[in-house]
Order: sequence, then structure tokens, then C-alpha cells
Amino acid sequence: MYTSNAARLNEPEATTFTRLADHPREPWGHFGDDRILVHSTLDRLRGLVFSKRARQAWALQYQEAKHRFNREASRNVVQNCISEDVYEDILYRVMQAEDDPVIVHPHPSFADPDHDGYEVQRRGPTNALPFDFADYLAARLGLEVDTEIVQAGRVGRTDMSREQRFIWQPIFTGRVRRGTPYILCDDVCTIGGTLAALRSYIVRNGGTILAVTTLAHGKGVHQTFAIAPQTATVLQSAYGPGLNGLWRGMIGHDTYCLTDAEGRVLVRWSAEGATDRSGSTPLQRLRDRLTQAATS
Repeated sequence: MYTSNAARLNEPEATTFTRLADHPREPWGHFGDDRILVHSTLDRLRGLVFSKRARQAWALQYQEAKHRFNREASRNVVQNCISEDVYEDILYRVMQAEDDPVIVHPHPSFADPDHDGYEVQRRGPTNALPFDFADYLAARLGLEVDTEIVQAGRVGRTDMSREQRFIWQPIFTGRVRRGTPYILCDDVCTIGGTLAALRSYIVRNGGTILAVTTLAHGKGVHQTFAIAPQTATVLQSAYGPGLNGLWRGMIGHDTYCLTDAEGRVLVRWSAEGATDRSGSTPLQRLRDRLTQAATS
């Protein structure tokens, strides 16, 4: 599925790029990181599946949980979204693991004034859902929630554009327990960049990934996490042999380390501007698109 380092040396490099970010990622291939196990739909998470009367009450609970760190409201939302089938899948993996897994979710430390987004950190967290999702899983599975691995930068990503999400990815810090299997969880994933960054940090520092799960995503179906072979093939065909060199130079990791959703976003972008009379190639348009996002 993935190109060896020797083969990558023969790839044509993009001749003109500006380093916009440095986000190294570890290659895919560890058990447990092939897909994201999704419990529910976004509509259910937000209460849109209920009757009109119940929907208003649920929307208030969701807002309290998501934006005001209301733990009681958050626990109600989490319990309403849990899929027993997904829980049983995770439980089976836990039972098969040689060592007790640890549950971890992306969140900032709220303590270090040198960290990016310190004002957000100083005020404290606003989204309680990842905390209560992790606590729920820990209580049912009899496991521990990790408190050492924290997000050191780029705290808020909800309002970022797709381009900005590629450029300003989260950075993690904190002790990783070598040889320990981790269960990654979050309330929602969009294109999976935050979970991919957390996964890479854990793997790079000696941990392993047992499972990745979110409360909700779109229609509630499981998501392919690692870029699929078909997506990688279409991506390379769309942009040509210079893509990997450009991406590595501008963002800091190979396109082989993208999530599948990230890869599909880039495939869609390749068709945009195809009628541009300037004669620019998809690769040139991608470079310009990222550069513009970094300076806007």
C-alpha cells in the first residue's frame, strides 16, 4: 500500500514551495488505526432526530455540553449517543490486548502561557463531550483515562477552513507509556487531522493504537482512518508525481500519511479550477491555495 523510502527518493520534487508547517506523521499500519469506530450520527448528537418539542430541550443540552463545559448535560448527550455494537467491538479488542489499554482524548493543558492559544487555555475547556466520552468508556471497560498527553498548540479548530486545518494541525506533548495500547476518542471527527496527529505522537513515542472512536460523524457509519489504496492512487493521478514532494515540503509529512478523508478532500480540490485559462496545473493550484490560506 505504501511506497518505501527508497522509492520516495526517486519521486520528482516540487521545485517551488514555501514551508508552511512542520507536521511529521508516522506511517500507517498499526493494528487498531485502520478505521474510526463511530457511535452515532451528527443529527442525533445535536438532537435533530427528536420531535420539535424535545429537539429544543436537547439543543440546549448540546450547547451546554459543547460550549459551556456543563458536565451533567455532557453525560446525558454521551449516553444518548453510545452504540452498544461499537462498545462491544472495543470491549473485544480490550479483552484481546496483552496489557491494559489507556484511554486518551485530545485536549489542551490550560496551563502553559508559552503554548499557542493560551487565552483559551486560561479560561479553561468549553467542550465537555470528549472528557465525558472518555470517562464513560473508562468506567464501563474498567480502564484509566490518560491525563499526561495534552494538546500544546492550535486549541480551536472548529471554525478553520479545510486549508487551514492542513496548515495548523495540533501539536501534542506529555509522556507516552512505551508499549502501552491506547484507545483514542473524541466527540466528532471531520477529516481526522486531530486524531491523526495524536495517533502519530503516541506511535512515535513508543505507544500502540488499539482503537479509534468518536461519538458522531455524518450519517453515523464507521470511517476509514488511514488513506485507502484507491484514494492514494486517485490522488497521485490527479496531481502527478510532484504531489508528495510538494506536500512534504509545505506541510511536513508524506501524502501516504494522510487520513482517507484528507485524501478525498485533496482529490475534490484537484478538479476545482480545471477550466482556469491561466493554464495552471492542479499541483500549482494546490500550492497557491495553501499559501493563500496561510497568509489570510
